[in-house]
Amino acid sequence: MTTPGELLGSGRTADVYALDTGWVLRRDREGRGDAAAEAAVMTYVRRHGYPAPRVRPTGSRTELVLERLSGPTLLTALVEGRVGPAEAGALLAGPSPLGREAVAEALRRRAANPTMSAEETETLREAGELVRKVAQLA
Repeated sequence: MTTPGELLGSGRTADVYALDTGWVLRRDREGRGDAAAEAAVMTYVRRHGYPAPRVRPTGSRTELVLERLSGPTLLTALVEGRVGPAEAGALLAGPSPLGREAVAEALRRRAANPTMSAEETETLREAGELVRKVAQLA
């Protein structure tokens, strides 16, 4: 286990800690994570131009070391009006060369995530429609 620094933020299932000026540690509190799989996905999408942080291997299922990025989250930018819904959808869907089937598979996997609440799962259909519309996959 990595010794973390200052707690920077907490989400539904994980906490993020400072490691140094360039890196953070995301630690899954519930022990359900698969950090190696997440790191592989982030590395893959980053190689294909998606704005994802660099990652470093930890050898842990519950800890992921990520490049420390600054700036608002996409959600914050949406709420504050700095990014519109169409632009956000294009950002999320644009880099993917995988198409309609990939969106459907991503939605199936997300719905199967045990950390999703019933309310969150219900929003996935609408979210998928928006991604397909913005990416012109409909």
